[in-house]
Amino acid sequence: MQEGNDAHSDREPLWAGEDPSAIPWADLVPDPLLMRWLVDHHCGCDAPGCRALKIGCGLGDDAEELARCGWHVTAIDASDTAVRWCRERFAGSPVEYVQADIGSQAPPSWEGAFELVVASQARPEALVALSEQAHRRVAGLVAPGGTLLILCRLRQPVEGAEAGGCAAAMDAVSALYTGLGLERAAVHEYVDPLDPTVRRGAIEFRAPDPR
Repeated sequence: MQEGNDAHSDREPLWAGEDPSAIPWADLVPDPLLMRWLVDHHCGCDAPGCRALKIGCGLGDDAEELARCGWHVTAIDASDTAVRWCRERFAGSPVEYVQADIGSQAPPSWEGAFELVVASQARPEALVALSEQAHRRVAGLVAPGGTLLILCRLRQPVEGAEAGGCAAAMDAVSALYTGLGLERAAVHEYVDPLDPTVRRGAIEFRAPDPR
């Protein structure tokens, strides 16, 4: 998740080069934790018309995997270059790619509209640094009974004090969203199957369903 013009301007030169190898978070495959979640939840879309929002579309691989599993997907990014790149890379895709920074804007029609909201490739310590307003806006996108899935890359190295800092940051992220009324459903940490030197974390939240 990004917030504000500074975060956008820092990344825009990478997108503008249109070289995937120059973008550290662009693996050109779906996030392995998202794949694991989809397998564990039998794609997670248990009714026609289920809507998913992918925050930070990147190069589109996560959004396309969600669509392949039956979700009606909206994928956003603060970079209009990234959005254009996704549209070109997946021409004819059913995914709706939209230029937007969820930290500062969200259409009113998105409020409580998504059964699944996914934010991936985030550093937990960067998530903690976002404003309360940004976190509140993200939490408000989740439909009653829906899921917020935050997938993190944990900073390297993963030993000693820094590993403890990552755990503390993940706990802080959990506290932020439970404080906004979501229920923490699960927390997992894995070795990245694509790169054993990288560890990934997943935090799953549920929005209360008053029914």
